[in-house]
Amino acid sequence: MTSRAKAGSPGFSLLEMIIALFILTLLLGMAVLSTRNVLADEEIRAAVRELQLFAKTARNHAAEINRSQELVLDADSWTLQSTSLIKSAKESSPGEIKEEYTSYKLPSGIRWKVKPWGSDQWETPKNLAWIFSSTGLCAPHRFRFERNNSWMEFSINPLTANPQQEDFNLP
Repeated sequence: MTSRAKAGSPGFSLLEMIIALFILTLLLGMAVLSTRNVLADEEIRAAVRELQLFAKTARNHAAEINRSQELVLDADSWTLQSTSLIKSAKESSPGEIKEEYTSYKLPSGIRWKVKPWGSDQWETPKNLAWIFSSTGLCAPHRFRFERNNSWMEFSINPLTANPQQEDFNLP
């Protein structure tokens, strides 16, 4: 004699379990893809924050030591060439100038372009010198950072070196 399960018995059938696992797998896959996009967007934001920090540092240092500072922009990095006056032991000597270099390298996959002040064209920077004068003034360049379909654009205020006119597409 064979026994059959009653129609109203508790528990789930194999088909119901497979469907539930399939739906759970789809939801988990969408969550992973969403998280991956958020992490990629955060890399763009981090690179933008670093350039803004370098600009602010160059402006402040130029005004502090009363000497121009130079931010050299390249295709995958930028370097702050900061000059400092070091007082020598003798009061009569003028001192020596020490150059310090601080660099930032873009994460792989992030591209950036610069629209120099007075230009209508975006260009990939190649040893482009962005000068911060001893008064703290700089050229109000516009910058664009890209990764796949995500991008951020902003310009720098020439008086304060603060970001302004920010636009972005971070899907």
